[in-house]
Amino acid sequence: MHLHGHDFFLLGTGPGYFEYGSNSSSLAMLNLHNPPRRDTATWPESGWMVVAFLMDNPGSWLIHCHIAWHSSESLGLQFLESPETYVPRLEGQRLRETCEAWDAFWNRHDSYEQEDAGI
Repeated sequence: MHLHGHDFFLLGTGPGYFEYGSNSSSLAMLNLHNPPRRDTATWPESGWMVVAFLMDNPGSWLIHCHIAWHSSESLGLQFLESPETYVPRLEGQRLRETCEAWDAFWNRHDSYEQEDAGI
């Protein structure tokens, strides 16, 4: 998985399910002492991954898989970080005009037919 806008601490990965709780067996599965810092990590097949990151970069961020057919199947998530800091500044009319201009350009210069989610 790849996270935009941040680095994360890779606390652990493994097969099957991760049963989160305060019991020592679930915490023992995590590396809480100097874990590796990444922006991309391999998620085990049918497994789990636990990451931690400081939410200090307001914006609309994406976490997604870099395997093309996974992206095509929508294996991704977008989240809003601290939207109260930027949503009030968004100008609806300006955003709409930008999208309309892009649509007009694309319809005149369509170079290929998109087959997937485009991530």
